[in-house]
Amino acid sequence: MNNYIKKILPLAVSQAKKSSMIHKHGAIVFKQKTILGAGFNQHNSPPHNKRKLSIHSEKNALLGLRQDQIYGASVLAIRVNNSGKLISCAPCKGCTKLMKRKGIKKCYWFDQNNNLNCTYY
Repeated sequence: MNNYIKKILPLAVSQAKKSSMIHKHGAIVFKQKTILGAGFNQHNSPPHNKRKLSIHSEKNALLGLRQDQIYGASVLAIRVNNSGKLISCAPCKGCTKLMKRKGIKKCYWFDQNNNLNCTYY
């Protein structure tokens, strides 16, 4: 595993643990060795709406960043269970499209065997 990924993994886990949702996701946006943003998934639906909507951790981590900051950056996207252990998590189609559109270069995520994967955009 990449040494920098090892270094920022605890931050991604702490972000995921902030989520009040059943599936707890965290994401870190970084470029070279600088962290640009961090986020977790959370409910995002008005109280009167019966349909539950959420903002994904990848989108949350990108909020507030300028396009020039994001271009060429990487994302670490993780999911933890209730005990804080890493479990399988690949970005959804919507987040993949968002990251491509924003200019993210790489997305790191863990598979069901706890292997680190990297998707290049």
